[in-house]
This record gives sequence, C-alpha cells and structure tokens, in this order.
Amino acid sequence: MTYENKRVHSESSLRGAKEQESKKRNPWILNKTQAIHRVMKPMAARIGRRLGPSGIVLVTLLIIGSIVYPKDETQKIKLQLINNPYDLESHLKLAEKFLQNHQFTETEKTLLLTKQINHYSLANNKVLEERTNVNLERIWQEKNLSDPQDIKKLISSWEKIIEAKPDYRDGYLQLAVLNFKLSQK
Repeated sequence: MTYENKRVHSESSLRGAKEQESKKRNPWILNKTQAIHRVMKPMAARIGRRLGPSGIVLVTLLIIGSIVYPKDETQKIKLQLINNPYDLESHLKLAEKFLQNHQFTETEKTLLLTKQINHYSLANNKVLEERTNVNLERIWQEKNLSDPQDIKKLISSWEKIIEAKPDYRDGYLQLAVLNFKLSQK
C-alpha cells in the first residue's frame, strides 16, 4: 500500500470508529434523527432540483400538516392509550376497531390485556367492573363469531355435542349458522 492509500484507509477506519463511538454515546433519539437526516437529505435535494424552493416549502408544509391535522379515530385512541395506558374504555374501543378491520390477533391481544387491567384496577369498584365485563364479553363473542379459525373451533365443538346428543336440535341450528358464517368469510 502506498502512503496515500494507507492514509485514506486509516481515515475511513478512524471515521468508522468515531461513528461507532458516537452511536454508543448518543441517546436513542439522536441516533434516530441522524438516520432520518441521512434518508431525508437526498430526498430533499431531489425535490429541490425538480421543484425548486417551492417544492421544499410544499414538503415542509405537508409534514407539518400531517403532524397538526386531526387524526382518524384509531390514532386518537392510540394517543389516549399512550397518555393513559390503564383506560379500559380506550382499550375496548381499540379492540372494536381491530375487529372491524379483521385484525383478529391484535383484537385478541387487546382483549386479554383489557381483561388483566380490568381485573387489577377495578377490584374495588364492582359496578364498573361488571359493566366493563359485559362489554368485554360482547367483543369476545363478536371476535369468536368473526374469526374463521374460531368459527372452525366452534363447529368442531358443536359436532362433538351432536355426536353425544343426536336429538339436540339447537346443535344442528348452531352448526348451520356457523357453517353459513364460515362460507361468507
């Protein structure tokens, strides 16, 4: 290696070591802003070349507008949960939103979390606990009757019941309803 190659190689390795050291020292948010800056700088340069200063102003206004502009209901619920993670009503609303969007695993996780919060936080207030339990059970039922995997489990359960009691007419009715719901999914 020539002297010039050695100098360039040592400068690049020194720069890499400094970056690693700064990553260790910098808090998470600084690392995140540096990563965003690395990604956004070329994008801003492209926009500046194509659209000029008005393009940069437009992008800046769009970013500020997206921060300030009112969010949809799901985002509002998530913000409420960030501010108050033990808010049972917000958890139930979020579970309903997940259910409406057919996100069954997220619905189940949210419902289980809500059940735990309900159990620990409302141990002294029985009236509020009962009301929340009713809403919780209603959403669980909706989830079980909407999720195709849960419907298949219910069908197998009703088939076992019918095998044990072949004269049980409500079992056949339940099977018919569940098979119809499964065929609609």
